[in-house]
Amino acid sequence: MVEVDKRAYHITFRREDSKWQVKLAGSDKPIKIFPTKEECYAYTLALVENTERSIYVHKKNGQLQKLTNV
Repeated sequence: MVEVDKRAYHITFRREDSKWQVKLAGSDKPIKIFPTKEECYAYTLALVENTERSIYVHKKNGQLQKLTNV
């Protein structure tokens, strides 16, 4: 079993409206929703600035694309 970093942010695709969202690990509620993955990623980078949080970026199919330790 993989341990989930509860301080990490996840960027995922929303099938219901074809938008991208950023959520805190373990939360069902999105912090913010964006029309593009790039906008979502830029916003999330600003969130983690000066923190020890990580960003998990997912593909449209839900698979992990990359992990960014900022």
